[in-house]
Amino acid sequence: MKSELEQARQARRILAKVHARLLRPTVETLDSGAEDLSAAAACLQQVEKSLMQDQRRGPERRALELEIAQVRIALERVQTLVVAAGRFHAGWGLLMASADDCAANYSAAGVPAGPMLVESSRVVMHG
Repeated sequence: MKSELEQARQARRILAKVHARLLRPTVETLDSGAEDLSAAAACLQQVEKSLMQDQRRGPERRALELEIAQVRIALERVQTLVVAAGRFHAGWGLLMASADDCAANYSAAGVPAGPMLVESSRVVMHG
């Protein structure tokens, strides 16, 4: 039972690491988070497999149940951040791909500027 408890704790630590990174979501953060989430899932699969074979009750089992409840909370927090990051990046992509260039074309003073004329034979970058 101690091994299962440590696996659950490891899953929660991984989720906490992913949560911290997702507070500043980037494409790279989302990619590396996927790897970490796979590791957390592997930990939880081991716990599940072990629990199916062992139906003991007692203080160790109760500690594991409490840890799993904390894992569930951590997973919900990560899920909320992943969904929000996905929506943000999808919205940003729509703005960038918009046919109406005025929506994303602001001056340094924050005033909307007119559409920029773009020649198809040239690439223009503003930074």
